[in-house]
Amino acid sequence: MTEAGFDRSIRGEELWVAEVAAWASGPGPVRWQVAGLVSVFMPSQFVHSLFVDPAFHGLGLGSALLDRALYATGGRASLKCDERNRKGCSFYERRGWRASEWGWDPDGAWIRFSR
Repeated sequence: MTEAGFDRSIRGEELWVAEVAAWASGPGPVRWQVAGLVSVFMPSQFVHSLFVDPAFHGLGLGSALLDRALYATGGRASLKCDERNRKGCSFYERRGWRASEWGWDPDGAWIRFSR
């Protein structure tokens, strides 16, 4: 997806970004790198996007971003996960999300998880 396409896809949503310091070798300013993000469509308390750069998997960023989204929604939210994404589905289940609906769209089968 292009940057413009992503911008359109999250229009009207709240967005939180996790950044990490990207240290350059030698002297110079610290650069910040986006390591992950979460976006929420607040009117329906729907977590639309959760992404963590694979280079930062296993550090708790996904959990922290999801916790931030839940805090913003008052602890209740839903999201969809591609049914083929077993790693993603397991991630949500381990964090207390429960499958509440199954469906199909042009991209394939999905599972709605709710809290």
